[in-house]
Amino acid sequence: MKGKKLVCILVAVIFAFSVMFTGCGTGGKETESTAAKEITVEKTTEELQPVEELQTVELIWYLGGGGQPADAPLVEEAMSRILKEKINASIKLNTIPWGQFQEKMNVMTAAGEPFDLCYSAGWMGFYGMAAKGAYADLTELLPKYAPDYMKIPPSFLFDACKVKGKLLGTPNLQGLAMPSKIRVREDLYNKYNCPAKISKLDDMDAFLDAVKKGEQGVTPWMVYAGGANTIYNYYQQFGDLFFVGDSFSVGVTVADTAKGAKVVNQYESDNFKEFIKWTRKAYTNGWFEKDAATVKTDASSTGPEAGKYACFFDGAGPQSEALWSKGANFTWKYVDCGVKPTIKTNSCVGTMTSISINSKNKERAMMLINLINTDIKLYNTMCYGVEGTHYVLKDGHVDYPEGVTGDKSPYNPDTAWEFGNSFNAYPRVGVDPAAFKAQQEFDKVALAEPALGFSFDPTPVKTELAQTVTVLEELLVPLVAGSIDVDANYPKLLENLKTAGSDKIIAEKQRQLDEFLATRK
Repeated sequence: MKGKKLVCILVAVIFAFSVMFTGCGTGGKETESTAAKEITVEKTTEELQPVEELQTVELIWYLGGGGQPADAPLVEEAMSRILKEKINASIKLNTIPWGQFQEKMNVMTAAGEPFDLCYSAGWMGFYGMAAKGAYADLTELLPKYAPDYMKIPPSFLFDACKVKGKLLGTPNLQGLAMPSKIRVREDLYNKYNCPAKISKLDDMDAFLDAVKKGEQGVTPWMVYAGGANTIYNYYQQFGDLFFVGDSFSVGVTVADTAKGAKVVNQYESDNFKEFIKWTRKAYTNGWFEKDAATVKTDASSTGPEAGKYACFFDGAGPQSEALWSKGANFTWKYVDCGVKPTIKTNSCVGTMTSISINSKNKERAMMLINLINTDIKLYNTMCYGVEGTHYVLKDGHVDYPEGVTGDKSPYNPDTAWEFGNSFNAYPRVGVDPAAFKAQQEFDKVALAEPALGFSFDPTPVKTELAQTVTVLEELLVPLVAGSIDVDANYPKLLENLKTAGSDKIIAEKQRQLDEFLATRK
């Protein structure tokens, strides 16, 4: 364990050391000008064409969220002014509701529809899309067109984004160790005596029941709409289970004293069985919405701040707790679930930016990735909108303009973690910039998952993966949402997964993992 921990510490130290030179976490205009000077001084792109010789292009970027913000055109215009000067490009931002995002990306890719950049993640079908050839190989583009960005994270992070040796995504930079916690509206946390720390979900029952009985129009627990299975992703950490490939697919790793890591079927685990028993109870007691397994519109970006929910799962270290504890309309507290802080491969691929295989402007798209990670003004414009219209800076902190609230703002996507370098974000009013440094220290002492850095190639079992996904969409989602009987449907899930090829998937994951672990000896 000491060896694995040392690897993790070294990675985190390198990462923390690197981001100190990007103006991370301090906010304010002085930091912006300093960082800009540092980047300008280094003429790392002089081998490329001068900007005035580049043909003007529009770069199209797809993101997930709560839907297209009304003032997206104003933000595009502001970003395009910066991009025009630096890489002779304009930008078009398209925000797709989370419940429709993965399907939209699949359809566009299959149809050969051209676009340039998109959000990608292990939990959002990255490996399945990679097997379909959806993403461009960035291996040669990265050093040539994003040299400044390439220097910021350790090479380990880029390695985690590779499939079959090809770099198919670039990591968006944020805290790495973010153990599962429960985010709770602070007013309800105090009113109904929510526990500060739990060891099992049953410890939340009294609080959830009190909210159900005492708060009309408030659902006690938010189940992520359009993909109810995702709440199990958080609960796997209670059992020290770690994803291998897409979080939806069969086969996760557990520590193994002989091999270092062993692949098991998470849906056969005690961890999963106890979870679906609890979710069935939650559904029956009215703590979940009745249509959580079938609704196609996503509420995770807007529902909590609209006052619709009392709590939900979240991954949180010091950085994210500071950023999200003060929302547009509510303040939030975090319940400690006793999950050990661990740097996981799925954390490294939890938020990436990929370039579409159908992009006609791959080189310019990579230049944009370089800028969104290094140009503080560009990044914060994409985060918060146009200064003076959508936000104002008060002593280096972001606040809403007079008369504007978060829920009424025409541009307030709250998706800064989906792109760029979050250590370059201006902190919101009430957020202590020291939390960014605290996150770096938190990462230093975190443990490493048993197969840290392993990237699964789904190609040999892509047929079986597709077949098991069909089973999971039919039975896993309603089981996790609690809307179907466990005793009647859980055995059916396991049987249908075996028929679809789950054993072959697990064997292939173990084979590849063994090869990977052998290289570390």
